[in-house]
Amino acid sequence: MRAILFVTALASLRGTADSRGRPDEPAAADVAATVEPDACHGTVPPERRLHLLFVTDCTAYEYTQGNVLLASAVGRQPARFTWLVSNCPDEAARRLFDRQVNPCASVFHTTSGSMKDRFGKTWKPFQASNRPLALEQWLASVTPAEPVIGLLDPDEFFVGPIRFDGSTSYHRLNSLVQIDAKSTVVMPKIGVAAKYGYSGCRFNRGGPDGLDQICAGEGHCDEMLKKGCSVMDESYGTGPPWFMTASDWKNVSTAWPDLMLRTKRHRQDYMSEQYSFSVTQAYEGITNRAFALMFSNPSDGPWTYDSGWSDGGNIEVCKNGLQGLKAKMPPLVHACHTYAYGTKHKKDSWHFHKDHVPKDILECDMPLLTIPDVSVVDEHGNKNYNHFFACTFLHMVNDAARAFKKKNCDMKTANFNETYQIPGGSNGFVGSAPGLGIRSLHRGGWGDPHPEYVVADQVPTL
Repeated sequence: MRAILFVTALASLRGTADSRGRPDEPAAADVAATVEPDACHGTVPPERRLHLLFVTDCTAYEYTQGNVLLASAVGRQPARFTWLVSNCPDEAARRLFDRQVNPCASVFHTTSGSMKDRFGKTWKPFQASNRPLALEQWLASVTPAEPVIGLLDPDEFFVGPIRFDGSTSYHRLNSLVQIDAKSTVVMPKIGVAAKYGYSGCRFNRGGPDGLDQICAGEGHCDEMLKKGCSVMDESYGTGPPWFMTASDWKNVSTAWPDLMLRTKRHRQDYMSEQYSFSVTQAYEGITNRAFALMFSNPSDGPWTYDSGWSDGGNIEVCKNGLQGLKAKMPPLVHACHTYAYGTKHKKDSWHFHKDHVPKDILECDMPLLTIPDVSVVDEHGNKNYNHFFACTFLHMVNDAARAFKKKNCDMKTANFNETYQIPGGSNGFVGSAPGLGIRSLHRGGWGDPHPEYVVADQVPTL
């Protein structure tokens, strides 16, 4: 029965991107032949199985992101998921999160707020400061069965699988590295992470977030500094998804909150929370292997290092949807930018940004988003990567909304019309009916007027 469940999930796959995955390769076949299929993990060997986490607040803005992430993983990503949700105000709000559509996912509610540092100073919440606190609470309460835990951003959506069992190749340091099925990629003190656009040398002596200043000689920071900039660049010029062993996560979770505040105190930056994760890994003596596990804009896509990324495939996602998408890509697309799109005569007429999506897009009465009648590849063979990103995200939202409505709405009255054209700026609730209750959540997003929702960087000391 468990095998049938996973095969059924694969059959429901809404996108068939190659994503560096080559299931017919001998390494993958050898692994699959020796492992009994599991409803959530498929043929991934027990020692390579993943438990994937992401953290959101309890706003409608991040409720949508979390639901899109989990829906995108159905049929694509073999793993168990936990959605860590911070500060839902009441039981009705908490119950809304149980409506998510991924059968391999669960929800864990946490609390976060003002924090005291080692000097007794009180700090207001700031960008993503709930993430290390939520992680610490989850690990104090749960012992995951999977040996490898990964932490994603909530706006990272699956176009293919992340696997560390030899079945998938990833781009690493200007080469395609096939992971050996017999080697352990995630090991104690050696993690895997996504390579980001900033250098890990920022944590070197004299750098903007120097380990010598933030750690002040504590932990393993001085040891990491001795390894030099080249090692630090790959290990710490990274971001979500981060993967480590469960025991390493336990150690990181207890040190991260304090080091997050140290990093923020050292230098006020919008990215302080993310930088502080690298500081914490260095403090714990953990290094990373960095791979291209996600892409987010025209300057970091697979086309920047693999000219044949779309050869023999289909990238006309605007016209064909995610079902027909086929190319060699990282497994995640990261919706962290704005993507202009438009017709030949009205170029860049519209812009996709996650905050432009209606905060009540998952309500039963809401129409789906309008998909533009545009091409990714023009008549001259030129590729418009913004069109590729915009249509990928538009379809991601629509596919998630369809799945959500099929589970939670009356099919006789649910709205599946693709008629809502997103505006050019921050968006709120479009409808007004009570519906499922999503409109009772705080709006969230960059235009949220609610004073308790911090969206801009600030000096967080009271």
